Amino acid sequence: YLAFFGMICKLAVPNRAEPLMWAKRASTNGYVPALEVLAQLYEWPGIPGASSEKSFAAYRAAAEGGSAASMIWTRAALCLGHGTKKDEKSAALWTEKLKAGIEQMTEILTPKEFGRVVDQASAVLVNWKE
Repeated sequence: YLAFFGMICKLAVPNRAEPLMWAKRASTNGYVPALEVLAQLYEWPGIPGASSEKSFAAYRAAAEGGSAASMIWTRAALCLGHGTKKDEKSAALWTEKLKAGIEQMTEILTPKEFGRVVDQASAVLVNWKE
């Protein structure tokens, strides 16, 4: 849903500060989907005050909130030094958290729901590389 939200906002929202304002408001209490949207918005060209550092901080907060997609992004950013300093030890810790989370997810999610989580994580990495 994040990639779809991003695509819609890029096409349909002429004032790019507005989605940022709403994402900031929704994320103030740690609402994970809003943190993920905020992280994506901070990667967009033309967003006021956007930076890879702010994007990393939002993804990390979402990862700490339990988002598997954000855990993957946080790990990748730490490995590559995108928006943060390169830190392979911290990246390895996120790998372990992700493994533990995936084990829990496979116990409580249907295969279709689990597939959606994997698709979201893939979309995060594809969007980031673009």
